[in-house]
This record gives sequence, C-alpha cells and structure tokens, in this order.
Amino acid sequence: MGINQILYGVSGSGKSYKLIIEALKIFKSENIKNEPNYVYSKEEYEILRKEFNNLVACGRIKIIGFHKNYTYSEFIENKEHNDGIFKKFCKEALFDCLAIDDKKLLEFFSFDKIMYYFQEVYPTGSVLEVKNVNFEILRYTTNVITLRQNTKNNIIELQLEPLRQLMQANTSKKIKGSEIKAILSRYHGLTGYYYKIFEEFNALIQLVKDKLVDEYYRNSYELKTDNISPYVLIIEDICNSDVAGVFGEVLSLIDNDKRAISEVVLPYSRQRFIVPPNVFILGTLTTPVDLNSPNVKVLLRKFDFIECKVDYNLVADFGCNFKETLKILNERLLLLFGDNYLIGHGLFAQNKHEDSDIEVLKEIWFKSVIPILRYYTSEDWSKLQKLLGEGVSNGSAFIKKANNDKVTKYFATEQTLYEWAFYDNSFDFYQALEYAFS
Repeated sequence: MGINQILYGVSGSGKSYKLIIEALKIFKSENIKNEPNYVYSKEEYEILRKEFNNLVACGRIKIIGFHKNYTYSEFIENKEHNDGIFKKFCKEALFDCLAIDDKKLLEFFSFDKIMYYFQEVYPTGSVLEVKNVNFEILRYTTNVITLRQNTKNNIIELQLEPLRQLMQANTSKKIKGSEIKAILSRYHGLTGYYYKIFEEFNALIQLVKDKLVDEYYRNSYELKTDNISPYVLIIEDICNSDVAGVFGEVLSLIDNDKRAISEVVLPYSRQRFIVPPNVFILGTLTTPVDLNSPNVKVLLRKFDFIECKVDYNLVADFGCNFKETLKILNERLLLLFGDNYLIGHGLFAQNKHEDSDIEVLKEIWFKSVIPILRYYTSEDWSKLQKLLGEGVSNGSAFIKKANNDKVTKYFATEQTLYEWAFYDNSFDFYQALEYAFS
C-alpha cells in the first residue's frame, strides 16, 4: 500500500465510502475483509464508520479540506512561528517513533510528574480561570487542591483521585467525553473545575512531547524501526488549492524514500523538520479536472492514484429498474464528454435507498442530477437533448419546446426555444424516464 494515495473519480463514485476502508486498511483493522471488491452490508459498514470515527477522536486520523485560499501558514507554519496543521500532526506522529523505553515514558508522563509541572505553572497564590471566573490556588496537599473564588471568597476543594483516573484513562488513547463524564459523575457541581485542570494537564503533556521531539532533532534519540503506530492525514478536495504552495519545501519530504532521511529547515521558525515514516496521506479528487494543470502534475509525481469507478451493482432500484437508466445516461455522457463526466452511484446507493420508491428518486433527479447535467453541458440545449431527448406533445420528457406565445412575445423572428419540464406527479416522472431512456 502506498504511503501517499489519492482516490479520484466523478462526483458520487464512492470516494468518501472507500476513504474509510482505505484508512482502516492502514490500521490493519480486523473488520476489513481481505476479499477484493468486497461489498460491505449496511451493518458492516456502520461498524467500520464507528471505528474510523474513534480513530479521528483519538487523533490518529486528521481530516482537512483544501480550498483555493488555503495557505502554507495554515498547513506548515506562519511568520509568528505558530505551527500549522501538518507540522503539528507530524510532531504527534514523530513522538510515537522515538525509541524511548516504556519505563522512561512512564517517568515522563506519570501523574506525579505532571502534577509537579502543574504546580510549577500554577504555584500557591496564582490564579486559575474557570468559566470566566478567577480562582486563587490556596494550597496543595497530598490528596487535595484548594481554590478560593476571588470575588465571593468561596472555598472549593478538589480531590486528586478523579484527576488521576482521567490521566490513567488518557494514557493509551485520547479519552472520550463520555468517559470523562463517567469518571466525574460523583462530583456534582465540580465538573468544570476538574475539566479545566485536566485541560491544563493535557497542555503540559503536549509540551513534554514537543520537548522530546526537539531533543530528537538534537540527536538525543533514535527512531524505532517497527511497532510504530500509523497516523493518517486525509485531505479532501486536494486539487482545490495550490498544492506546491501549501506544502512548500516540505513537498520534497513526503516521498516514501525520503521519510525520516531527508529534512528541511523551515523558513520562519528556522527549525529542522522531517516527515515521519508513519504519516500516511490520503487525498480525494473529484473529476473532471485539467490533467495538464500544475496541481495535477505535482500530485501525479507524489501520489498513487486509485480510481473510484461507478458501480451499478450498488444502485437502488426505486421500483423502476433505475440501474439500467443510469447506465444509459452514463453511456451518453461518455460519448459526449468522456469518462470524467459520468454520474456516480453514490446519489442512488442501495445502503441509503434500499426501500425508497420513485417519489424519492424524483427528488434526487431534479435536485441533483439535472444540476450536474446543466454543469457538464454548460446549459447547451443541443447537448442536453442528446442526453435526455427532445420534448414531445404529451410532455413526457425533461426538455420541452417553449410555449410559442412566449417566443413571439419577446423575439421578432420565430425561434425554437426550450425549457425544463418538471413533474409533481410520480407517474408523469416515470413516463419521462421511459421516454428519455427507452
């Protein structure tokens, strides 16, 4: 499996669906089937989706979307030396690559050690802000932190035990909100205080991680060669930005043979930077695109391209054998424009519309399919007629000749103009499909 991949295809060709599967393959999920082109049931895919969402929640998968205004400052770093999304993500991944023995890690991140750091940052007499209210830290004891609300002189005592439990639960994975609530359920009225201190603990942990990563760059640590946890960055619509500009000099480091071997010095922070070997980049690209554009040329050099094709076996029936209708429409689109201008199965997928009837199809047709065809044809009526058929006297088509009175009212000479035919009645819509695609 390539370390940099792009899933490409027409709109609705299942890129988002396949993205989850490809990401879980990287994590060697037990729920992924080894059979090629396996079709997951609705229940099976829901299990995959939940597993995927859990990995997102714990920070192993990061999802971003490129757009035309996306910049290097957001992705790598800015002039104020603030880290961008990719730089932060690579730091997290690099920490997991450091060859630090478990005993030393426990020493770095033990509750007592983090509590020691917290007391250094917030010594007795300092102020901690909770929900926009300032609290003075009065004292620390073996089991309790005592706070005093500055304005009302209220005294609040926080037990250390729930904080210890939160830290333990957060050791191997990012703790979920539901787990935090369960641990703090016994401490009614104090949840906000505990959560604030837990947030501060996490910030301190991140500072320690960053310090260890900095020590790697000072040649203090080696990198592990096996048992490294993967990190997956998903970039949706990767072609929508200036890829070379967003990645900058880091683009030269994402090749598989450059990982953790080559490095650059970043222009603003002057820090050394590598892309760790456990960072996988998955992108999506919706066709049509200009294959000669600089963006596409850059991507072709750096990424493996995986085509997501229209799969008619996944198209719902809608009570009218719509699979055959979509095949005919796509055959016409293929002849007119090529295979980058098809309509994908995602709009009509069985797992979404297993029990849907033609009334549902009618809504999808007019709200999604017709706008796509108008875009593909640039609203050229001659091309639309080739795709959908000309109007006839009984109106059973999607294109009809405009009323002659309207034409003569606005134009001096007789012209043939066309307009869309929309149907409120499902039977009339069915007849229109029959006419256009029989």
